[in-house]
Amino acid sequence: MIFQEKKIKKEINLLELISLQIKKYFDKKLYIGDLIQDLEGLLNQLTIVEEEWKKDFRTLWLDIEVAYSLALDQELENLTDEGNIITESSLYLLKKMVEDKINELKTVL
Repeated sequence: MIFQEKKIKKEINLLELISLQIKKYFDKKLYIGDLIQDLEGLLNQLTIVEEEWKKDFRTLWLDIEVAYSLALDQELENLTDEGNIITESSLYLLKKMVEDKINELKTVL
């Protein structure tokens, strides 16, 4: 049981890091390209979160990546207004997903 608790705590820590990175982006302390890489790296480290949850996360994350790619293709330094709306909307949903998953995992401990 102790091993399982450690895995759950590690998962919670990773999810909290995801939430922190999203907050840093909203606080203008993290660039969108770095956020995208960080989200992907942290998501890939999750081991006990359900595959369906990861799939839903990736779907929202992909919207952010597409908005960023469009800005890069247009050689823009920042996201377009539409890209900003898509990104912020997706990030709010991701943050909610992450917070809900953290709360769910905490009930298991």
